[in-house]
Amino acid sequence: MIVIDKFSQEAITTKYFDQLQSTFDMKNRRYEDEAKSLYCKKHHIKDIDDEPDLEETQNLYLHSFKSKVIKSALAAHKQMITFIEKNYRKEIQFSRADKYILDESPVWMMKDEKIVQNLERFPFTIPILNYLWNYNRYTRGKELQDMSSLTKAVTGGEKHITGKNKKYEYATFVTDAEFYKNMSDKIDCSKNYLQKYLIAFNKIGVIKKLGNVGRNGTLYTDGYYVPYDTTFRKQVFLKDTRAFKVALRTFDP
Repeated sequence: MIVIDKFSQEAITTKYFDQLQSTFDMKNRRYEDEAKSLYCKKHHIKDIDDEPDLEETQNLYLHSFKSKVIKSALAAHKQMITFIEKNYRKEIQFSRADKYILDESPVWMMKDEKIVQNLERFPFTIPILNYLWNYNRYTRGKELQDMSSLTKAVTGGEKHITGKNKKYEYATFVTDAEFYKNMSDKIDCSKNYLQKYLIAFNKIGVIKKLGNVGRNGTLYTDGYYVPYDTTFRKQVFLKDTRAFKVALRTFDP
């Protein structure tokens, strides 16, 4: 049975939200009580519920007061978001090297026992996924320009298109001799076995073959780059979908 870490981002987010919601509800009730008290003092009455003739006036007053509270709370949260983004930029932008960790992340994979069993059956799956994740994750400058030019030459300018019809540059890699040697040395796996994994990944959509580059190997993509702040972030094709879950349960390189 997979036990999700209580300090996972998902768990912390849920706990944080529950605490914020509880605090907000408590303060909202307190402000409502204060509003009723102020109304009673203003109209010289003991209890707001003892004056049915003033119900319309009461409702207008309370709704107006509650509206101010809600709008103020929303403004405060927006200020807090701005404060966090300004003062904790490094923490926000931090991302550990390995995206895939057995029994830990991504949560949607590790909560599926059949997927975990298959990952244990084929132990090179996670190391290869992490290698590909990091391979072009920080590609920038001239190297990125060269890869973009190569991708354009091979595909005719093809880009990744999302469900919202947005187009993004592919995150690509070329499986030449140097690529296989470096990967083989890094994760201690033979070239032949690595090729079997990549063929299997291509079959289920984890990576996509874009075309051949002559004797230099094959051009693949495992994701795309999306704008983020003043730079961009890599997004992978492997996401929490029913199709990928089914594929990973029966994945067999």
